[in-house]
Amino acid sequence: MFTIKKPAKYAVVPLALGLVLPTSVAVGAHAAPAPTAVETKAGPPEISHDSGRFETDYKFDTIEFSGQDWAIRGKNDVMGWGGPQAPHPSDGEGKWVSGAHVNDKGELVVENQGINGGVELIATKSTGYGTYEFSYTADFDKMDPNNVLGIFTYDTAEVAIDGTPGMKKHVNMKGLTEIDFIEVSRWGSQDLPKTFGMVTVYPDDLKNFRDRVSHKRFDIPKGVQTLKTKAIWDKDYLRVITSLENGKVLSDDTQTKRVPKDNGTQQLRINLWTTKANRANFENAQGDTIVFDDATFTPAGEKRPAEDKPKDKKDKKKDSKKKDSKKSKDKKAKDKKKSKKSKDSKKKDSKKKNSKKSKDAKKKKNSKNTLRTPDHIRKAIPRDFHGDLDEFEKTVNEFVTTLAGKTK
Repeated sequence: MFTIKKPAKYAVVPLALGLVLPTSVAVGAHAAPAPTAVETKAGPPEISHDSGRFETDYKFDTIEFSGQDWAIRGKNDVMGWGGPQAPHPSDGEGKWVSGAHVNDKGELVVENQGINGGVELIATKSTGYGTYEFSYTADFDKMDPNNVLGIFTYDTAEVAIDGTPGMKKHVNMKGLTEIDFIEVSRWGSQDLPKTFGMVTVYPDDLKNFRDRVSHKRFDIPKGVQTLKTKAIWDKDYLRVITSLENGKVLSDDTQTKRVPKDNGTQQLRINLWTTKANRANFENAQGDTIVFDDATFTPAGEKRPAEDKPKDKKDKKKDSKKKDSKKSKDKKAKDKKKSKKSKDSKKKDSKKKNSKKSKDAKKKKNSKNTLRTPDHIRKAIPRDFHGDLDEFEKTVNEFVTTLAGKTK
């Protein structure tokens, strides 16, 4: 679902364009923000890039998918035919058809008609920094080699604003805030063994088409595949991950320089169109079908998970040092514990040994101080002796003591 944590307040501009501006828009030179509809005669409003976002459907038909309204591109007095759809051989115009619907399962089905028309869906509400996630299915290997699937941001706000009386001219970025989270195609090359995907970024200071930033292409496996693309866009940061349904990562690209800024007016788009890259064959392009089961946007604001942060060599070195330091501390603690256990054991053994010695010494001392009747004398006493045995032993002991004294 498309979720907005802090939804901006909007005031509708009644210009039959479906154009919506935030209530923070300034009306005239010193006027306060209008709480309701804006009077066009009050002066040209300016779009605030800080507190609100651009919104329009360009007067196109719309459908709802995943909690967001999407305008289906066509031709009217606001926006006409044009690229990137290849020109039709009959009149040289790149045509767009109403080739999108939501099926009974709630999935978005996108179907183009090859050279006869491309399909482009435009999210009516502008989205900026945050996390974008898409899940979509097709047999990409069987796509017409001239067709291209794109998921991207793009700014055409001037089409609605500049043609509207009373509105200040929109100043766009040189790169049109275009971030191709993914483009899937063979780009007209029929000899390529597999269809491939790629991330492309058009910086705000773009000098020419060749100045774009193209990331490494990656092959898409054959057969019906469900791809999952996750894009994290923030100030001076972009990371795009595309994986299979089973979790296998096909591509993981990060960019931290020349990342387009959130202009407040770019809109998210999905398109399926025909490229004229292969000039000898593009006029024969046939249609394809892509099915989306989910499209999610979560605005930036929460701290990015650690695994989503880019790590340079210094960061990795720090992590390695921390890991080694922890291992060293754990080892020392373990050795200390082991040493303490050994000392305690030795102490215990020493106590036992000393205790035994003490007992033996006492026993020996007692044996010296207390003379008992010798066994050979006791054995010599007749069994029928009826005298006092204790008195007898006492007499014998006295005799032995006296004898021992004389022999010293």
